[in-house]
Amino acid sequence: MNYQTDSIEDNADGCYDRAAKLFDDNPPLALKELEMALVFEPHHVQALILAGELYLFQYQSLAINDDEANVRALSFFEQALSHEPQHADAWSGKALALFYQENNETAIQAANRGLAVLPLAVGFGMQQAEISGNVGEALHNVKVKALLALGRRYQARQALAAGLTEYPNSKLLTRRVEEFL
Repeated sequence: MNYQTDSIEDNADGCYDRAAKLFDDNPPLALKELEMALVFEPHHVQALILAGELYLFQYQSLAINDDEANVRALSFFEQALSHEPQHADAWSGKALALFYQENNETAIQAANRGLAVLPLAVGFGMQQAEISGNVGEALHNVKVKALLALGRRYQARQALAAGLTEYPNSKLLTRRVEEFL
């Protein structure tokens, strides 16, 4: 691959773009592209978030166990948030990684932080209703799951109702309704 372009940002962005395309089909190569993006630009927030998501959702293809993947994912989301604390997508990833680590109270706090900054639309594509909607649904979803894991059924029901009020056509949140029936 040719990494010689006009600027460091172009190199990092090019690696990020390739990684995004490889995410489902070749996670190990996607990870290599993200590592290269972060060599070119260590604070590339989108690359940090995508690396975290890669560890959360593709850990089996990366040949690591889920516990190690969750630790690595959380590290990438925290790095992203250290550079851009108002990035709702990074909060969503952090909340999910914490939930997977059974750190439910902190997962709820992270989801709440993400929901609080979501209207700011910080980050690539967050101005698009579909993308910000997906992030919002994911934040509500992890909050509900964490509350349920803590046995706080009434609060989980309230959180689900809030999510469905904001996203009434959400298939992700609608699936949670069955847990209350």
